[in-house]
Amino acid sequence: MLEGSETLAYALLSSEARVLEANGVFAENLGITRSEVVGVRLTGRVTEGQRGRLERLLLGLSEKEPGEATEPFFMHFDRGNASPVTLRVWLRPTSGGVELMGEPATGDVGRLEEALVKLNSRISDLSRENVKKAAELEKALADLKAAQATIVHQEKMASLGQMTAGVAHELNNPLAYVINNQHLLRRFFGHLLGVLNLFGESLDAIEEADPALWGRLMDEMERVDLPHIAEAVPRLLASSEEGLDRARGIVSDLRAFSRLDEAAVKEVDLNEGLRSALRFLEPLAREQGCSIVAELRPLPPVTCEAGQVQQAFANIVANAVQAAGAGGTVRVTTQADEGWLCVQVQDDGPGIPSDALPHIFEPFFTTKAVGEGTGLGLSIAHTVIQRQGGSIEVETSLGEGACFRVWLPIMNRT
Repeated sequence: MLEGSETLAYALLSSEARVLEANGVFAENLGITRSEVVGVRLTGRVTEGQRGRLERLLLGLSEKEPGEATEPFFMHFDRGNASPVTLRVWLRPTSGGVELMGEPATGDVGRLEEALVKLNSRISDLSRENVKKAAELEKALADLKAAQATIVHQEKMASLGQMTAGVAHELNNPLAYVINNQHLLRRFFGHLLGVLNLFGESLDAIEEADPALWGRLMDEMERVDLPHIAEAVPRLLASSEEGLDRARGIVSDLRAFSRLDEAAVKEVDLNEGLRSALRFLEPLAREQGCSIVAELRPLPPVTCEAGQVQQAFANIVANAVQAAGAGGTVRVTTQADEGWLCVQVQDDGPGIPSDALPHIFEPFFTTKAVGEGTGLGLSIAHTVIQRQGGSIEVETSLGEGACFRVWLPIMNRT
């Protein structure tokens, strides 16, 4: 044991990397007391990239006869929330195990290694936080889908705005965290690349000063495939940003869908509202194994209760998707005809039975199994369209599907 040294760390390790004995300097570098260090598994205390190398070295040295120490190399100790510590260490086989001796890293190379470890640790922390916030975002999206499913079947549609506003607000919080962390990750990785490029510029000087060290550095860069990392990480960040943009688009669609920022009665482009409603119904269509085909022709603006009308169309299209089922198709088309707008929703499902047809717009009437529907969707749609001065026509044939035509006056007559 090297008890007298104030700077040299010493530890005796087993072939499984467990500390058999150590001096106070070594324990201090691990961030624990000397009484706690015995029994600690060292592979759990070094940075992730060095664990495999340390295991291989210890396994090989433990099978050798006592002899000379290995060439010195840098070992980075992960101390949790505290800053990592870098030591320049030697390993030497002995009869009782493998001795580790280390001293603080000095010189430009040591400082560079320590800086790289700190940057890597910071990126790892941000990545873990990113995963946590992404999980919160997924939960918020799941809550959003559940809220939408509840809203569709609510008789009092005036609650749509308040509920949607709350969900959109909750979704914005984790989304903002993740977007901010994404920007930080991209910036920090750029800093890291800058440091690595500067390091690359000094390779010739290192080769001249220490050919052995230069050789190890080149081997390590080849082992981790540094060019691939430099190319792949920006691509992964871009992929994550694309996902975040899609989530941000969902929030935007949600606000447009519920018309949170608009007056109750307003001149609107009906096609815009339909596109927003269809985007929200895409998950339902995927779940049912159904496809939605939209052919939206240019329309003149119409004055109506935009949020209410949009919800009515969503109810009709959702009903068609459920009727079409797996492998089915729902076609949504729009056209203008002599002062009226027509929205047609056609499915190729089983059709509506003749005895049920007169009742489909009655509240709580449903042909679905118990627990699968409330019978309010078409009833609400019918009420809303009538309130706008419009009407709904239905054509159906058993085995050939159903067609709903919604007519709205271009100039609202209410």
